[in-house]
Amino acid sequence: MAWTGVVIDAPLDMLDFYLVDLEGFCRVLAPPSIAKRGLAEPVHGWGSMGIATADALGYLTKRDSAVKPGLFELGVCAYGPAAPDAVAALAAQVRRWREAKESVTGIRIEVYPSGLGLPDVSEAIMSVHKRHSRVVVWPETTTNS
Repeated sequence: MAWTGVVIDAPLDMLDFYLVDLEGFCRVLAPPSIAKRGLAEPVHGWGSMGIATADALGYLTKRDSAVKPGLFELGVCAYGPAAPDAVAALAAQVRRWREAKESVTGIRIEVYPSGLGLPDVSEAIMSVHKRHSRVVVWPETTTNS
């Protein structure tokens, strides 16, 4: 378990795009009774985003922010032999999302047929290889003019 220091002060827009790049990205469904019994505090009413691998199950959680009353801080829980790695990977992506969210105003999605040359994707939010194509999600950023 680790707290990220990321306070949710706006919708979690585009957080999925930062997490989907992780091995085993999934949605961990949790009924409301989980939170009522104090077992976990899912980020959403349906559950949380997370990762599931052969050696770990990790997911996002939340708690009341000590710094900003009325808001929540994102945290990460994980179980299994590779739990520390899962916590580190999820927390790093949450922090990456936080750093980018103030400058990213939207996204642009491009799809390239397989076998075509691609532009440099190092600045992309994600790049996914599919059987017949490659999907690249680019951040649309604000400019400081």
